Amino acid sequence: MNRCNHLAVTGLLMAASWLGAVAPASNASAGPVIRAIEVRGNTVTPTETVLATIRSKVGQPFVREWIDGDIKLLYQLGQFADIRVERLSAAGGVKLVYHVTEKPTITAVRFEGNKKIKAKELEEEVSVRPFRPLSEQALADSVQKILALYAKKGYHLAEVDYALRPVAEGHEIVFEIKEHYKSAVRRIQFVGNHAFSDRELKKLLRTKEKGAFPFRSGKYREELLEQDVAHLMYHYLNHGYLRARVDTPRVDISKDRRHIFITYAVEEGKAYRISDVRVEGEILTTPEEMRARLKTKPKMLYTHSIVEEDLRMLTEWYGTEGYAYANIQPVPIPDDEAGTAEMVFSISKGKRVSIERITITGNTTTRDKVIRRELKIKEGDLFNRRLIEESRERLMQLGFFEEVRFAAPRGSRDDRANLQIEVKERPTGAFNLGAGFSTAESFFFTGSIQKQYFFGRGLSGQLSVEISKLRQQYIAQVTDPYFLDSGWILSVSSSRTIYRYPDYDRRAFGGSVSLGHRLFEHAAVNLGYQMEKVRATDFSFAVPELFRQNASGLTSGMEGTTIFTASTTWQDSTNRSNGGL
Repeated sequence: MNRCNHLAVTGLLMAASWLGAVAPASNASAGPVIRAIEVRGNTVTPTETVLATIRSKVGQPFVREWIDGDIKLLYQLGQFADIRVERLSAAGGVKLVYHVTEKPTITAVRFEGNKKIKAKELEEEVSVRPFRPLSEQALADSVQKILALYAKKGYHLAEVDYALRPVAEGHEIVFEIKEHYKSAVRRIQFVGNHAFSDRELKKLLRTKEKGAFPFRSGKYREELLEQDVAHLMYHYLNHGYLRARVDTPRVDISKDRRHIFITYAVEEGKAYRISDVRVEGEILTTPEEMRARLKTKPKMLYTHSIVEEDLRMLTEWYGTEGYAYANIQPVPIPDDEAGTAEMVFSISKGKRVSIERITITGNTTTRDKVIRRELKIKEGDLFNRRLIEESRERLMQLGFFEEVRFAAPRGSRDDRANLQIEVKERPTGAFNLGAGFSTAESFFFTGSIQKQYFFGRGLSGQLSVEISKLRQQYIAQVTDPYFLDSGWILSVSSSRTIYRYPDYDRRAFGGSVSLGHRLFEHAAVNLGYQMEKVRATDFSFAVPELFRQNASGLTSGMEGTTIFTASTTWQDSTNRSNGGL
C-alpha cells in the first residue's frame, strides 16, 4: 500500500472512530435520505437549538437507531416534558417532525403560610429560580431544604407542599407551608459525669430544657450545640481535667416530633495539679523573674483560664519590648500515674519589629491627621504593644468612633510590621428642640445643635437658643483641641442675652477666648479672657439713680484653670496568627 492510500485509510478510520463516539456501535441500516426536519410545539426553546442538538441532519440517510439518541439528547436540555418523533414521506426521501412539549417556565416563586421564617431567607435556600424551566429534581430538593431550615430553627413538625399555578406570563411555583408547633427540648442528660452533677453542667449550656415559665421555652438551635460542647470542655479544663472529652451530643426526637432529647457523653478522667512551672526558650530577664510574674503556681489545680491570663501577660510583655510576633506556647505535660502536670511556657521571641507603615480605614468623615495625632506610636518606631493600646484608648476617648481595631500584619521584612487601624464612625451631632409653658414666662422655646467635630477636622461646636416672653439667650461656641496642628487648645464663644425684669430691661453681648496647652497625658492648663457689654434700659420709677448710672457698661476678666481627664483601660485581644491586636 502506497503512502497516499495509507493516509486515506487512516483518515477513514479516524472519521469512523469519531462517528462511533456519538452513534450506536451496532450495524445501523441506512434508510432513505432526510429531505426536511421540522420542530413543532416549541415556544420558548429556539428551533435552531433543537436542530443543533440532534444528530439527524438534512441530506443524511435516515437511521432509525439515531432517533432514540436524538430524544435522549433533547431530554438532557432540561427544557421538555415530552418528545415524539414522526416520520413522513417526502419527495426523494423522508421528512422528520419532532413534536415537543415544553416544561412550564417559572416566572415567580412564592411562599404561603410562612410566619416564623421570612420569604427572603427561604428564597436563599430553594433551588427553584424564576425564568427557568420547571425541574422536578429542583422542586424535591427545595422542599427538603425548606424542611431542613425549619428543623434547624426547631420546627420539626413543619410540612411543605408545592403547587404550579398559571399566571399571565407563564407559571408560578407556590410552596405551601404548614409550620405547626415548634419542637421543644424536653430533657438534657449527661452520661459519664461524676465530678459534676447534671444540674451543674446544665447551667453552663445555652440550650435549656422547656419549663413552666415563659423564659424556659426549650428553644432548640443546632448551632448552639457546638458552643455548648465548648463551654463544657472549658469548664472541665478550668477544674484540672486535662484529659476530659465531651462528644458531639446525640439528639433524639419523639415519635410525635414535638419533644427533643439531648444526651452528652462525657469522659472526665482525673483532675491534675501543677507539679512544676518552667519558662524556657528566649527569655527576656531570668527564668526566676518570669515565673514570679506568672499566676500559675506549683501545687495548684490546673486552671485553663489562669494559663490564658499568663499567656496574655507574656504576649503583652514581649510586645512592649518590640517582639510583635513572639510565639509563646503554654504546654501542660501530664503525669497520668501521679495525677500531676508540669506547666511549660515555651518562648520564641523572633526579631524585634519596627513600624513600617500605618494605614487607616473606615474613616469616611474623619481626616487621617485627626486620627494620627492621637497615636502614641509613629512610623519607624519600635513596635510597642503598650503604646498601641494607649493609642486605641485615646481614639476611643475622642467620642468619634463606635469601635477602633488595630492589626499588625508583617511588613516587607521579618523585622517590619504594618500597623492597620480600622475605625467605625458614629454620629457625633445632636439636635434638640423643646417647648413649654410656665406661669412666669408664659410660652417658652429651647433649641440646640451640637457637633463634636466639623468636616472631619476634630473641631467641636455648639449653638443654643432659648426664647420666652421674658428672656432671649443665644450662645455659640467652637473648640479646636489641636489649634494649627499644635498642642494648643483654642476655644472661642459668644453670647447674646435679653432679660426683661419687672423694673428694667437688660441686654448683653459678650464672648470669651481661651488658650490651653497639655502638660501631661491627662492634664492641661488653660488661660481665658472673657468680656461682656451690658446695656440697661426702660427703668421704672422705682429704680434708684445710682443703679441706673452703673447698670450699663463693659466688664472683662481673665481666669486660669487646670484640667484633668480620667483614663480608661481597654482590654487587649491578641491574635498572633494574623497579626491582630
